[in-house]
Amino acid sequence: MKKIPFGKIYKHGKSFLVKHSADILTAFTAAGVVLTGIETHKATKKADEYLRINGYDQANPDTQKVLKWESRKNYILPAVIGASTIGAAVGANYINHKQIAGLAAACTVAETALSEHRDKIEELMGTKALQKIDDEINLDHAVDILDNDEPVLDTGKGNVMCCEGYLTGRKFMASPDWVRKCVNEFNERVNYDTYCAYSEFLELLWRDHLASTPIPRSADAIGYNIHQNGLLRVEITSDIDSKTGLPYLIFCPSNPPIANFMEIL
Repeated sequence: MKKIPFGKIYKHGKSFLVKHSADILTAFTAAGVVLTGIETHKATKKADEYLRINGYDQANPDTQKVLKWESRKNYILPAVIGASTIGAAVGANYINHKQIAGLAAACTVAETALSEHRDKIEELMGTKALQKIDDEINLDHAVDILDNDEPVLDTGKGNVMCCEGYLTGRKFMASPDWVRKCVNEFNERVNYDTYCAYSEFLELLWRDHLASTPIPRSADAIGYNIHQNGLLRVEITSDIDSKTGLPYLIFCPSNPPIANFMEIL
């Protein structure tokens, strides 16, 4: 008879519970809310029936106290389920906050490593070499963006195909001057408010078309802080579309937005 691998089962089970603990507690909370309502309804009916059968006497305080205590026994189960539901909700919230803090820390480490690599490339190979690397990366991104079937947004701010290559991959008609103008306006906000989310820069780019051009929620979670990563600087790369023969430009931040941009040092 083949031996059951209890060690492996335990290891995988523990890994699954740790990974999905927040989801499990959230599901338990939702089920607990429904079950609490059902059991409370049942307890109320039982309590009413008990008081009716045993002659609840408003005029007799002693009888009233006994009957009330007997009827309240029916609410023990709903109370226990309700307390467990609250505990599950608190636990899920705590785990979610802990996971978010861990992800933010990981993002900070990755951002620091990327910044150090860029600085070292610029130190060893020079600014022109770093610029060439950025241009080649931008052009690689542009190939995928130009090939997608998403509609091109006409901002009315120019007649050059523009691609936001960092987060959205969105195509829109504008001009290099319009992109630079939006960068300047965004940096004014960063200077004034100390920090701003990357979503505010995207809103400036497509300011008159936000109803038809939704901003990704992830853009709210990253941004710029005057004391941490400084002002937004974009690298604008231009080329000719091999399919249409028309010029286009793609831009990405040379200093990427960071996750903990709202921290005041």
